[in-house]
Amino acid sequence: MRGLVPPPLVVAAALAAGCARGALEIPEGTQRMLRVRMLQTESGRAAWELEADQADIQEASEEVRLERPVFRIHQKDRDTTRIQARTGRFRTDSHDIAFEGRVIAASLRDATTLYTEALAYSMKDGRIWTDDPVRIVRPDGTVRGRGFTAKPDMSEMTILKQEARIR
Repeated sequence: MRGLVPPPLVVAAALAAGCARGALEIPEGTQRMLRVRMLQTESGRAAWELEADQADIQEASEEVRLERPVFRIHQKDRDTTRIQARTGRFRTDSHDIAFEGRVIAASLRDATTLYTEALAYSMKDGRIWTDDPVRIVRPDGTVRGRGFTAKPDMSEMTILKQEARIR
């Protein structure tokens, strides 16, 4: 089978050449993938899913840069949380993810939505957090604060320096 599968750099270059935006410059030592989708399963069930318009993998790093990532966390094969941002960084060693730029995290369990500029997700701890300002919108009101940590479905959360408006 040797020779049937081109090296990843050749695939990335071929994908980039066919892109509607024209020729893309890829930094030396970087592999670029377009329209990426990763799926993690546990005991045969989907645990999480990560999609991005583009992923840049640097050979000397354990970090993958993402453009327009969308991260979905599943419980019992159903989406419970959806996080999207302008950019992100995925750690290949720990699977931790950092989201940056217009981050929106939505709990599909209870219609809670978090808005911030930076948010991190720890696979090991199963928590999301930020030190940045946050706005959390729920059906019964809005909470603002600076600093936040929670379970990904936002069933348990801590908001620091908070200001609440409840209807």
